[in-house]
Amino acid sequence: FEREAQRPPPSLPTQRIAWAGGKITTNSKERALCKLLERKANAGEVLTAEQARAAAELGIMVDAGSVVSKDAVKAVSLTKQSAMTTRVLQQENIQRGNRPASLPITKLAPLVKTDAPPHASLATHVQKDSIQKEIRRLKKKIRECTLLEEKQLSGGVVEDNQRQKAARKADFEEMLRKAESALQL
Repeated sequence: FEREAQRPPPSLPTQRIAWAGGKITTNSKERALCKLLERKANAGEVLTAEQARAAAELGIMVDAGSVVSKDAVKAVSLTKQSAMTTRVLQQENIQRGNRPASLPITKLAPLVKTDAPPHASLATHVQKDSIQKEIRRLKKKIRECTLLEEKQLSGGVVEDNQRQKAARKADFEEMLRKAESALQL
């Protein structure tokens, strides 16, 4: 018991906040400064030298020891708030995974012919990978079409959408030829 009495008390548990939904916003230096300047302007208080310097960074020209005009603060705070909302929307889009859809082969083919960017080898490698992926996808579709045609000829049950897919076999073959020619360039 004497030994335990000499030990310090256990450390406090760390507080972890579980946030099930909503959005977590980080503090913005610009927003905090706009709020401070609004409070100072509404109260008619004088700014210190540090506050005047920080206001100058925002674009509000004020001398130390003078009062800020409410109109200037409102104009700057509105532009900063609109910038913050666009930044929040961009973060939400990134979190949701909103990404542009992959380019179809008709748009990939002209990319190979364009002028080479500074890192041409990397760009062509990435383009070749995407074209090869498209080629594999088209070959799979053509195989599926031939299987559907064989099934139809043998008297198997083929649904409407499967017949439509089998009818597009020529389109898939044409797209495959274009993709292979784009790959060889």
